[in-house]
Amino acid sequence: MAPRSEEQLKELRRERSQSIIRAALKLFAENGVTNTSVSQIAKEADISKGLIYNYFEGKEQLLQKVIQEGMKKMPLDVPPPASEEEARQHLKFILDEIYESAKADRIFWKFYAELLLQLIRDEELAGEFEEEFEQYITLFVNLLAQMGDPQPEIRGRMLAAQLDGILLHGLYYKDYPLESIFEHLKQQYLSHENPDTK
Repeated sequence: MAPRSEEQLKELRRERSQSIIRAALKLFAENGVTNTSVSQIAKEADISKGLIYNYFEGKEQLLQKVIQEGMKKMPLDVPPPASEEEARQHLKFILDEIYESAKADRIFWKFYAELLLQLIRDEELAGEFEEEFEQYITLFVNLLAQMGDPQPEIRGRMLAAQLDGILLHGLYYKDYPLESIFEHLKQQYLSHENPDTK
């Protein structure tokens, strides 16, 4: 058997790293971050505990990677809008993407729910990930400001909080009307008339 090329070794390392991240995500979602050990993640990923440390420094770095991967599900890298209408289109795109992700990737949103509870309990951990969550809120605030909303800071944070609640309820209730609720949310925030100013 011929030795693997450098490219093949890179690909193997990437695949193994992703396998570890997926195992950590699953266990964090099912058991919570605190109740998940590196040994459990290694067993789930079907590798030795020692091998995990060839890829990650420990559970905290793994948690960071899981969050970073998860944040990719939030389309945060939309270009700055050039007009009010473009800002409205960007916000619609983001809400549609989060809706599709909520339908397709239940395990990530279960992890997200667990993470929110963990951050409430652990101030030090919350401080470490504040920037990631603030980025999510800032995007809403900036888009609403571009759309001419008179209270973009308040309404941007309200939108983020509403999304958190909707996603949590979608996990909890078996027949939750996710599509209808997202449609209502889009009407609330994408309407040319701000209902708060009527």
